[in-house]
Amino acid sequence: MTKNIWLTISTIALITFIVLCIYFKCGIKDEKPATQTTIQEVVNEMFDDIDKAKAEKPAEVKAEPKVEKPVTVKAKKPNYIEILSKKIIKFQTNSTKIDDTSIADSIVEILKKDKSISLTITGHTDSVGSKKYNHKLAQKRADSIKKFLVKNGIDESRIVTKSQGELSPMVKNNSDENKAQNRRAEFKGVKI
Repeated sequence: MTKNIWLTISTIALITFIVLCIYFKCGIKDEKPATQTTIQEVVNEMFDDIDKAKAEKPAEVKAEPKVEKPVTVKAKKPNYIEILSKKIIKFQTNSTKIDDTSIADSIVEILKKDKSISLTITGHTDSVGSKKYNHKLAQKRADSIKKFLVKNGIDESRIVTKSQGELSPMVKNNSDENKAQNRRAEFKGVKI
C-alpha cells in the first residue's frame, strides 16, 4: 500500500518536474522558441535521473517494537437472581420429599455466594385432590425446601415460602406427564 502511494506521488512530482524543466530549460520563460532537440534533451536528462533514483535502494525504516499491554478481562458476575428463577424442583405424587438434592444444593451455593439475596419459594401441585388439600401440600413442599436450605447454612430470615396449590399449572393437567411437571417448587430471588 505504502509503495503504491509512493509511486503515485513520484509520478505526479515527475510530471511537474518535466513541465517546469521544459518551461525553464527550453527557453519558454524567455519566450525563445523551443526546438524539438532541446525538449528531447531535457526529457532524456529527466529519465536518466529517474533511472538513477530507481537504482538506489531507499533506506529501510525500522519500526518501533510494539509493546503490548496486558489485557485485563473482568469476569462478569453471574446474575444469580435470573439463575434462581430458572430452577425448579419436582416432586412425586402426594410427596414433599426432595428426591434429587442437586438443585437444592446449587441454590445453597448461590445464597452463600451472594448474601444480599432473599428467596421466595413457591410450592405447586397437580389437580389431583381437593383445592384445599393441594394448597396445604404445596405449602409443605415449599417448607421442606426451606428446611433443607436452613439445614445447609442459609439464614432462615432470608427465605419466604408460599403456596399456589393447583392454581398455576405450567401445563394442562390432562396427562400423567403434564401432572408430573406441575408438581414442583419455583424460586424467586430478590436483592435485600
